[in-house]
Amino acid sequence: MDVRALLSRAARVALVSAAFTTLMQAESYWSRAGANASFAHRVGFLAALPLLQWRSVVAAAVLGLVVASLSRSRSGRALAVAAFALVHALIAFDQTAFRLFGEHMALAQTEGGWRELSSSLPALFGSAFTAGGGMLVANLALAAACTWWVARVLGGELRAEWPARRWLAGSALYTVAAIPAVLLINAHHLDEFPLHALFRGDVVSMPTTTGGIVPRAALERLRDSTWRDDPAAPAAEAAADHVRAAEHRPNVLLIVLESVGSEQLLPGGAFASAVTPHLASRASDAIVLPDLYSFYPATTRAHVPLMTGGRTITWGSVNDEILHPLRAPTFVSAMRDAGYRTGLFAAPDLRFGSLADFYRTMPWDTIVYYLDGKSPLTKDEEIHSWGVNEDAVRPLAVSWVDSVHRTGRPFFLEFHTIATHYPYGTWGGDAGPARGDDDHSRYLNSLHYTDAALDRLFADLDRRGLLRNTIVAITGDHGEGFAEYHANNYLHRNAIWEENVRNFLVVLTPGVHTGITLRRLGTHGDVMPTVLALAGLRTPEVPGQDLLSPWYAPRIAYFYKDVSPAQTGLRDGRWKFIARRDGSGAQLYDLATDSTEQHNVASSHPTRVAEYRELAAAWYVQANDDYTSRIAGWDTTGRYRITRRNIADMAPPQLRVGHFTGQPGEGFVATPVVAPNDRIYVVNRWGFLPGDVPVRIVIVSPSHRVYDTEETIMSDWDTSWYHPPLDRAKEPGRWSVSVWRGGTRLASTSFVVSTKHLASLRTR
Repeated sequence: MDVRALLSRAARVALVSAAFTTLMQAESYWSRAGANASFAHRVGFLAALPLLQWRSVVAAAVLGLVVASLSRSRSGRALAVAAFALVHALIAFDQTAFRLFGEHMALAQTEGGWRELSSSLPALFGSAFTAGGGMLVANLALAAACTWWVARVLGGELRAEWPARRWLAGSALYTVAAIPAVLLINAHHLDEFPLHALFRGDVVSMPTTTGGIVPRAALERLRDSTWRDDPAAPAAEAAADHVRAAEHRPNVLLIVLESVGSEQLLPGGAFASAVTPHLASRASDAIVLPDLYSFYPATTRAHVPLMTGGRTITWGSVNDEILHPLRAPTFVSAMRDAGYRTGLFAAPDLRFGSLADFYRTMPWDTIVYYLDGKSPLTKDEEIHSWGVNEDAVRPLAVSWVDSVHRTGRPFFLEFHTIATHYPYGTWGGDAGPARGDDDHSRYLNSLHYTDAALDRLFADLDRRGLLRNTIVAITGDHGEGFAEYHANNYLHRNAIWEENVRNFLVVLTPGVHTGITLRRLGTHGDVMPTVLALAGLRTPEVPGQDLLSPWYAPRIAYFYKDVSPAQTGLRDGRWKFIARRDGSGAQLYDLATDSTEQHNVASSHPTRVAEYRELAAAWYVQANDDYTSRIAGWDTTGRYRITRRNIADMAPPQLRVGHFTGQPGEGFVATPVVAPNDRIYVVNRWGFLPGDVPVRIVIVSPSHRVYDTEETIMSDWDTSWYHPPLDRAKEPGRWSVSVWRGGTRLASTSFVVSTKHLASLRTR
């Protein structure tokens, strides 16, 4: 194939790729970005949209050249067609992601990144096909048709060619027309190539704040002087005292409802009998706290403070941190130390978000979850792509309770539901109250099913005579949005409105007729000390507090999200504050008069906004530092400590040389001395990256031989590693390693190659 023919094929492949991408971008605009614009404005934008696609045009040109170059052999053509099909299938999925979240599909949307991709893909595809419906199927069919056309072009079946001068003239005209469009039109991120975000994280930095370390008491102290404790507090405290005196070492059942917040379970502060009739029937035996806040509107980061009494991770992916045990008390360790048997039974596949890894760092006696490789749960019991129905897990949990009861020891059982996770499912013919097939109707029906499944769990315990001496604590991991108050607020993790982060704690106290709703402010971190105190157990040192204690003091509740735009926020009495993570875009709401956050009054309260901006930044940094400083073995991965002084700019990496082991929970281990034939890795733990950063890794041998490699560190790589192409028999002596950006050395270290070091002793 001559050069002219190759370029002609590349141009035609690029043309169809750019056309397909532009169509997907048009669908994204019509369904999400421009959903609230006038019809005339939407038509005008779509007319200009092709001129905004210069990034997609460039990407299509590169793809065309790669595909055409591969097509010179039969195996190359097969690979080229497969690559084209994969790219355009991903672009079709991106359109569904953009419609749901208002941003392009990103690997950073999963906590575990590439490491957990194999376990998360089935669940993600299940949600995508439910969300995309017929439109996604049509887009995938169109992608398949484009792939078929490209296969014919590469096979030489379609030979019509445009002269090169026509391609050049067309490219020049497009460029001239695109320049003013790019400069003048708000592109709603639709000028970006759809797949660029797969390899990028959020690049918004935190603000440079003026203060130093803020003591925890000062961070938590309520600033709203008008806030008063709920008049129901004395009755709730008396009921809690009655529970504590009722039973020595009662059993504890902690139920975590997936994607259920206060707005969903307790609309108006009470159970909706049509949606959750069984829980509503138990309201007279309940203490209901509807004003607890999730730290983060997604599952894994919600479970972390729930299990640690309020300690949490804020910066970057939590995937590295939660692989290591926390050198601090957890809910599980506190129950074990009190003599309880501990069991976790979960309907979801906990591998998603690395939640299974997090829970394995704790002293559970038994952990059972879908696809754990040990339990008898099967695909036939799936309620949707994220897990099995709750009634499939219930018998396993009850069987475990029976085995514990025979030992005479109390149990601590965590029961994790999944039916209410998108795409929302029901089981066993359960008829919910909603008759529509929209997302909200399916959600209400799934919550109705979960309510019924929990009632069956309670009945199982009651038949065994265990429910009367079991404290049942129910909370959710986060809320769920259906755009009922805020446009485009769907699902959970893309906003920190009340419907996303306001949560609850319901304590069922059989035999103690309470029926109390207590409007005390709290967080997920308060669940652990509250439940321990109710059980009459000692509460270890944790940031949270007992919400039913006479010594309760109202505190500021903090929360954040890292989905673009990254935001932090807080609840201070009646005030709710939200801002971008860099401090811009401040929003302030008076929840006493504006409970659905419709009227931003930030401009009327500049002093309050300035103080809240400082507090949110300080909490974000200090919460992360408090957690990471307590991680066992964290130094072996090159722990980086975030400070407020370097928070607005790129900070130097922690540089380590070592190896990866096969030991569970260990991962990378720094190794100062290696054998000549040993494989080594250079690992950088980055603090803050303002964007994708080009660096040079320079390794110098004892004889001054230089190995110089250029790399680009992506903005969402808080950890990056590099396996240098060194000689198999490395010369003995001290080697130096350094990382450079431009002419500036960011970090350096060294390692020693020694013939006395036996690599065979190390597990790989």
